[in-house]
Amino acid sequence: MLDIAPFEQYAEKLREIGLTTFEQFRDRARIGTEEELAGYLSVSRLRVRYLGGVARIAALHESLRAPEVVGWLVEAGITGADELLSRARGDRAGLVKQVKEYADGRVPQCASVLAEPGGWVREIARGP
Repeated sequence: MLDIAPFEQYAEKLREIGLTTFEQFRDRARIGTEEELAGYLSVSRLRVRYLGGVARIAALHESLRAPEVVGWLVEAGITGADELLSRARGDRAGLVKQVKEYADGRVPQCASVLAEPGGWVREIARGP
């Protein structure tokens, strides 16, 4: 997680406090504790909420757990779990098209997840 945007700029501080996985960050960035984390990182609570939204992408589906996949989704324009869920439940075809176009010819380790997003998009749209 610490090697991908937007977390890499905070990697040293996050490592110091033991937040090196999406799950750890999500647990620490909950409402009520986000102000403490924001102070430690010298950022606003809104920035912590944004980072938490990005971290929550990995919890939406097993296919999305790898940091590289989350990083590529962010680079493709997905700003967090709420947006991904909203798009999966609304403009599913547009989301699939965006992810496929972005994945075309990029990153072999993410290719299968990003090149064939239809399955996981359908699953997250249905919910738990």
